[in-house]
Amino acid sequence: PAVPLITCIKQSESFCNCQVALGKNINNHLAQNLSSSLRLPCLFRGLSYSVKMSTAEVMTPQSVPCHSEGQCKGSSNFDLKKDCAAVLTQLEHPDGKFHVCQIAPAFFPAISEEFGLPPGTISVGQLVQAFHLIGFHHVFDLRFAADVTIMEEGTELLERVKKGGPFPMFTSCCAGWMRMAEAQYPDLIPHLSSCKSPMSMSSAIIKTYFAQRAGIDASNIVVTSMMPCTLKKQEAKRPQLLDEFATDHVLTTKEIGQLFRAKGIRWEDLDGTGPEAQFSSFSGAGSGAGALFGVTGGVMEAAIRSAYELVTKQNFPGIVYDPVRGLESAKEGSVEIPGLGKLEVCVVSGATNVKRMLDQTRAGECPYHFVEIMMCSSGCINGPGQPRSHDHQIVKKRMEALYTTDERATIRKSHENPQVQILYNDFLEEPLSHVSHHLLHTEFKALPPVEEKVVLMSVEAEKPTLPVGPAIQEVLVLYGSETGNSEGVARNLAKDLSKRGVGKVKCMEADKMDVEELPNAKWLIVVISTAGQGDFPENSKEFWDGLCQSSRASDFLSGVNFAVFGLGDSSYPLFCKAAIYLDNRMKELGATRFLVRGVGNDQDEERFETGLNEWLPVMWDVLQLPEPQDDTIPAPSYDVVLSPGNKDNLKLAYEENWKPILTDETAHHIKLVSNTRITSPDYDRDARHLVYDMNTCYFKYAVGDVAALYPRNDPKEVVDFLRWYGYEPTDEVQVRLADPEFSGKKKPVIPAGATLQDLFTDVVDIFGRPNGRFLESLSKFATDEKEKAQLKLMTTRSPEGKEAYSKLTAETPNFADILRLFPSCKPSLAHLVELVPVIKPRFYSIASSQHWKPRELELSIVVNDWTNASGKVCIGTNTNYIRKLNDHPHWVAIALRPSVGLCMPFNPKMPMLMAGLGTGLAPMRAMVQEREWQIQQGKQVGESVLFFGCRHRSKDYLYGDQWEDYLKRGVLTGLRVAFSRDQKKKVYIQNKIEEVPEQVYDILGVKGGYFMYCGSAGQVPKDIRAAIEGAFVKAGGFTKAQALTKIDELISTGHYVVEAWT
Repeated sequence: PAVPLITCIKQSESFCNCQVALGKNINNHLAQNLSSSLRLPCLFRGLSYSVKMSTAEVMTPQSVPCHSEGQCKGSSNFDLKKDCAAVLTQLEHPDGKFHVCQIAPAFFPAISEEFGLPPGTISVGQLVQAFHLIGFHHVFDLRFAADVTIMEEGTELLERVKKGGPFPMFTSCCAGWMRMAEAQYPDLIPHLSSCKSPMSMSSAIIKTYFAQRAGIDASNIVVTSMMPCTLKKQEAKRPQLLDEFATDHVLTTKEIGQLFRAKGIRWEDLDGTGPEAQFSSFSGAGSGAGALFGVTGGVMEAAIRSAYELVTKQNFPGIVYDPVRGLESAKEGSVEIPGLGKLEVCVVSGATNVKRMLDQTRAGECPYHFVEIMMCSSGCINGPGQPRSHDHQIVKKRMEALYTTDERATIRKSHENPQVQILYNDFLEEPLSHVSHHLLHTEFKALPPVEEKVVLMSVEAEKPTLPVGPAIQEVLVLYGSETGNSEGVARNLAKDLSKRGVGKVKCMEADKMDVEELPNAKWLIVVISTAGQGDFPENSKEFWDGLCQSSRASDFLSGVNFAVFGLGDSSYPLFCKAAIYLDNRMKELGATRFLVRGVGNDQDEERFETGLNEWLPVMWDVLQLPEPQDDTIPAPSYDVVLSPGNKDNLKLAYEENWKPILTDETAHHIKLVSNTRITSPDYDRDARHLVYDMNTCYFKYAVGDVAALYPRNDPKEVVDFLRWYGYEPTDEVQVRLADPEFSGKKKPVIPAGATLQDLFTDVVDIFGRPNGRFLESLSKFATDEKEKAQLKLMTTRSPEGKEAYSKLTAETPNFADILRLFPSCKPSLAHLVELVPVIKPRFYSIASSQHWKPRELELSIVVNDWTNASGKVCIGTNTNYIRKLNDHPHWVAIALRPSVGLCMPFNPKMPMLMAGLGTGLAPMRAMVQEREWQIQQGKQVGESVLFFGCRHRSKDYLYGDQWEDYLKRGVLTGLRVAFSRDQKKKVYIQNKIEEVPEQVYDILGVKGGYFMYCGSAGQVPKDIRAAIEGAFVKAGGFTKAQALTKIDELISTGHYVVEAWT
């Protein structure tokens, strides 16, 4: 039957001349839906379209039911991006071209998420059928090309082993790693495998072997790759690959989800059967080994399987190679291959680990023969082109799906793939043949050095062009936040902009912003923290990568006015580096800096708020935004609904089986089974050793990783507060956004059946420390004019206001205290949930090695207590919680954060200098346990020297017996403890370093070892650095200037790491 012509006319002014004719080019499935049941796909939902059918019946989007089961994920706008649109146009108008697509292994377990299916769902037949439906003539499986890669790369490795190097040989299939090698490590290019990536190999095979067998002119073949990585787009444009074998288009998983929705593809209508559900017969499906390419360690495992059997002609014992499996960022193993010897291998993922590996290789310290490198943590399954998720469980499900694909595969070894064998017999001859070198290998070249511009303060701000007439009407606020501080600043800033008359303010994570759309943001403010060793926060890395693409024109952001506010801690060597880089990059791309970069320093009196309170008034002046005059109470962002609950559910203490609400998608429930005080009972500092039973929740962690603990408020105090406030704690509560489309608030995470006590125990930080902003907001609720005036005074910057505010904060009141101090202020429950932030996690370096204790996770925590101005002893929320969990095991909430600095050297032979204060010993304890495990494995290990600072040997010498035992048995080769108060003259940790300048210089200056400090911030890291610089002067003959430069060099290469807290 004839397909009715559909004309969509967008009725907004800017698109008044746009008519999109879908008509005959729409796939049959969509046409049938439209002609029979008048259903429209999600791309029309929420837009101001009128849709005219051939029957002259007119419908508005609001009258058309959505039948895509949430595939549009709440988006109210549809904008087919240029790459996706170009492919779609060519498919609809092929003009004699023969279109083929090729699908990467990591694509399979993630595309399902674009259709609302569970993560890790793999439906190959349906996916192949979908690509045929949208117009591709052939669909190729890149697992086949991965098998070919193993044949080439595995043979190349064997040849290197026979020739004696150069070692290690690095894999070469990660586009981000290739770019990094050429730009930053050109001297290591000889270590790279010369193999192209599977994507580029496959394109070459398709345009030669496939073209010949199919009888198609290769010049008419258009190859589109479906990849998990945005950087594959750059790979396709590498000058070395822009030949007759080039990949023509690259689309990411997210873009394919968009393209399928544009074409009306609905997963449930695909049966996954028939010829259109099959891969091209010219290659067929790849092996199970090829599927493993999508996960970190997969390339290594596939290579080991084939290399072993190609050399020995015997089956590899136990086809699964566990040492390189899992999501850890660094894994190592060794394989004894008869006739070849022992092959030492390593797998690294994530930029920090990759950099450390490369620095060790550059220094000649890398002990491995073969190293797999992936720039993305967890590998391609977590690539920047995948549906974005910080949920460890989602990434884990993608990984497990690929492992399952391997397990179920009929052929699990690349060299046993019959199609690969045919390819070599009929065309390539053999691995590393002249033909394969021409088609499947490439060369890597050093890129011209780029001068890195880093300044501590922006040199100047430029005068922006302010709108004529009405005030600024639209501002975009982006944030990159690791612990929540930057997010809080950004959300409060968005509120202030709205109060000052800005008509539309959008606040969002940086990674949720499509960089291609950034030029449309005429006014942009970015609030960014610096994480770890100068890194971008996890939820801003994709945004930063997008800005850093080399293809960006110098006028890419020419119409954007921007400002950056950075949060950091000046005790770290790379203070506010992320903000500095972002500020400079925006300017390089042509944006106008309307305000000098602001800096919030955790070392200031009011932490980051000191700098923020100086920066904001200047911004309001520059933007000419008036003071908000409206003193009325705003409508709450949340709806809170109460219903009577069971009063028998009241809890007055932490109960063993009372599990906390998980407010973080990455958090787990795990049991705390031991809580032991490790300082003397008569000592005023209470330090605890905590042990968690990983049999109750198993996950893998690495030495240096960080545990995020989610504290709970005291149940009895919560009950007392709620009853004082006029509510029954056992009432059940529902919390939802008043306006689901409002982007300035997070969706609530309160499970069904939760009570008010649950809400205020696990979510609302009612006993946390408020800031001046809370006082300002609270003043609107005051019914007593004296209280209102007092609250307003404390939020001004006048001398009287500052004095009143300082007097209040000296008492360190919490939110509940403030509400009791100003009893006429009684915000509604909905307002209170909005005014008081969510409880934030507390971060602690893990104090154990999982190799040494596989089923335990251990932490060292000191109770945070203090005396306020009135002499009252106060205690922190988290340590109060920990202190009260003494009686028996309890379920707690914990999340894992990967280390960004404090990591073990990849080469166990490398020496380590470790320095810790108090519970800063935690990661050092894990490192020493790891060293003992390495010794038990028969590995040669380098020196391990520990400097520790505490007050008294008898009171706070944490784990003292263990350190002495490690020293006695040779696991520690040096132990120097500064007991600062055990003698008349105080001795500090830097003094102990000054006592052994020769040893310090030998380890760091001669042997290229590592220094790691963990402890309090402030002056201590500076004094320690001065002591180490002094060692280079005294023992190494350096001048002071040379020593300073040398330590800067150690910092930049990851050989000098500081992890400090305020």
